[in-house]
Amino acid sequence: MIGGYLGELVFGLATQSLTDNMVQRIQASLLFITLAIILLYAFYKGRIKHYAIDNWLVATVVGLSLGTISVFLGIGGGPLNVSLLLWLMSFTMKEAAVYSIATIFFSQLSKLGSMYLSGALLSFNLTILPYIMVAAIM
Repeated sequence: MIGGYLGELVFGLATQSLTDNMVQRIQASLLFITLAIILLYAFYKGRIKHYAIDNWLVATVVGLSLGTISVFLGIGGGPLNVSLLLWLMSFTMKEAAVYSIATIFFSQLSKLGSMYLSGALLSFNLTILPYIMVAAIM
């Protein structure tokens, strides 16, 4: 949740101090780097050394980073989360998927909470929300 809050904070600061075009370029660059990391991992996963990180500080930094990047980019971050969790934490694919979903859920929950507290959530038309929820579940 802290990573999601940080991502929203960084995004807010970037949109206030930079032009929309510059923010979009930063987001596109980060997304490109993210996709490059995912592709490199997919192609060379047999040659890449996996790390089993038992250090709670490193695991916390990885979690904060994943939450921050996914909220700043406005994406769920699933492929990024899974690839980094496979690589850095030596998780199985099933474990990485579960932890990725948890990371996305809590980082986006943090974003929704900050939007609710700031009143920005009220500017959205929420009448279609039940239909979106049903479609997402399906």
